[in-house]
Amino acid sequence: MERGRRGRLSGRHSGARLRDFSHRQTLVAAAGSIPCDAGPVETRATRHASAGRLVAGVAQRVGIRGQLLPFRAEAILSQHSCISFLGTFIMTTPSAAEEVIAHHEELDLYPEIPLADDPRFTAKGIPTIEVPSAGPRPMARYAGSVQLVYPTADRRFSMRVKGHYANGYPVGAVVHSTEGRSKKGDIDAENTITGTGIPNGHCYFCISSTGKVYQPFLLDSWGIHCGKTYHPDLGFALDNKLVGIEVCCAGIVKKVADDRYHPGWSETFTEAEVRYRDKTENIQKAGHYHQFNAAQEKALFDLLIWLKTNNPLVFKLEHVFGHDEIATNAPQGQPGDKTLGRKQDPGGSLSMFMKDLRAKLLAAMPSG
Repeated sequence: MERGRRGRLSGRHSGARLRDFSHRQTLVAAAGSIPCDAGPVETRATRHASAGRLVAGVAQRVGIRGQLLPFRAEAILSQHSCISFLGTFIMTTPSAAEEVIAHHEELDLYPEIPLADDPRFTAKGIPTIEVPSAGPRPMARYAGSVQLVYPTADRRFSMRVKGHYANGYPVGAVVHSTEGRSKKGDIDAENTITGTGIPNGHCYFCISSTGKVYQPFLLDSWGIHCGKTYHPDLGFALDNKLVGIEVCCAGIVKKVADDRYHPGWSETFTEAEVRYRDKTENIQKAGHYHQFNAAQEKALFDLLIWLKTNNPLVFKLEHVFGHDEIATNAPQGQPGDKTLGRKQDPGGSLSMFMKDLRAKLLAAMPSG
């Protein structure tokens, strides 16, 4: 789910490319200047323009031989105080169709903090931090090393971070769904990380449809993944308190035929891969959801238990939230800063409500 310093019309796997242009063009939308050509497209407009105006300007000015179909869009403020448009739309032409699928994106609420590569992060070894042995119990009980990398994680990729957690470790986690492709297994997870996550300055664990866990950062460092958020125990803007876990999944899908569901791109799902949820508990939107599969749910559960046992003084299973439980409609200080409904993940993709996941996690912990 995470805003980068610069936005673009981004394809989840191959990048956003507008094909079938008859020649290179420079487009000027009513909201501002939008340099564009037949390669990757970056859109920029004034901060007061809406995503709708921006897309309308593109639709009016781009010489696409085809039709611009319905899209999902969100206007975001970048570090450069301009609006970047990211959305989902499909362009059809007489000869071909290309999908432009934007990854689950989030607003960077800490633009004053630059993104940075972590020189400590490598694909080898298991970095640790030391927990002091001195002090009153229960600190002494957990003295020793805290690992900064999940032992079985794939660490071939590196995401930029914003800083270090106040306690050197997250106090909880946010469960996301990528709302993107998953049918190709690890390839789709890796394309999510390298195609949109890294370019847009995001930072999170990623779980592929095979159950493989990717960790492109060290656990004492935080980055962008959940954006405008609030919880009464933790406050606002929770990127710097909670670690993100993205599960490769399409999210909400639409029934298009008997035993056939469509997410808005070329993947399709059967009835067995989808569940319907009413709007209740953490479910913010009633509808059909592409399910996390059994391997993904096991990987998610195991990772969360490890995050707790690895540093039980800091990480709290009570602070494992769905993005839909904390994502607010506005940032702190604005109307709606505590109103939920902005995000629907994981929603019905998870086989249980988030409160039941927390209860299951707590029940799995040894007593005493």
